[in-house]
Amino acid sequence: MRKRILIAAVVLLAATEWLAGQMVHARIDGYVQDEEGRFLAGVEVTATNVVSNAETKVKSDKGNGGFRFLGLAPGTYQVSCDLEGYESYVASGIRLSAGQSTTLRVKLKRLPGTEAPPAAEESLEDTAGPWKKWQVELAIGGLTNDPDDLNL
Repeated sequence: MRKRILIAAVVLLAATEWLAGQMVHARIDGYVQDEEGRFLAGVEVTATNVVSNAETKVKSDKGNGGFRFLGLAPGTYQVSCDLEGYESYVASGIRLSAGQSTTLRVKLKRLPGTEAPPAAEESLEDTAGPWKKWQVELAIGGLTNDPDDLNL
């Protein structure tokens, strides 16, 4: 009987450790707009862990101004958004626990005396619809590729 209890305790402890290990990452996502509500592409978005000073950079997407940081270590972050012709934006004190995510909605203000960026030309890739680009999210991070690359 003692042997069964001991085995059950070891299995339960191992399962608890395994489950805890599955939720060790956090994420930040969001989108960037200008004052008129137009989505901005090409914004450099930087997430900085304030304890380790580790930086991760991405650019906002064309079309929806979206950005995403996957696989972040739990902790406190500062997120900055920079685009030429616009005031920099900084969000500080973003605290993330394991398995937690947060969404930022950023509005950038145009610098005085700068012109609005020209309308982006639509490329053939943009007209391919959602089937052109696939995104696979993994519990430990992210991977973005064309469908042909995923089949290799």
